[in-house]
Amino acid sequence: MGEAFGMTHPPKYIRAACCATFAVTKEALHRWPKEFYLDLREWAMKTAMEKNWLGVIFEFSYHLMFTGLGVYDPPQAQCLCELYDICMTNKAEGGP
Repeated sequence: MGEAFGMTHPPKYIRAACCATFAVTKEALHRWPKEFYLDLREWAMKTAMEKNWLGVIFEFSYHLMFTGLGVYDPPQAQCLCELYDICMTNKAEGGP
C-alpha cells in the first residue's frame, strides 16, 4: 500500500486514529494531483471489497497520504495547537 503513496519503504505497521476524524492543511491536500483523488474514488466505486472494509482501508490511509508517516499520533495539545490554533501554555511559563 505504501507504494501507492510514493513510499519506497512502506511502514512495517500502521497506527491511526479511529473513525477517519482528521484535519488536514490545504498544502497537504495539494501534495497530490487531482487525478490521484479521482483514481482513489474510481477504485472505491469499482472494488469488490466489502464497503465496511473499504472504509477501514481509507481510515488507515489518510495519515499516510497527508503526512507520509506510518504512525502519526501526536499529543493532544500539539494537535490542538498546530491544527486548530488552540494553544495552551503552561502557567509556569507565563501563560494564562
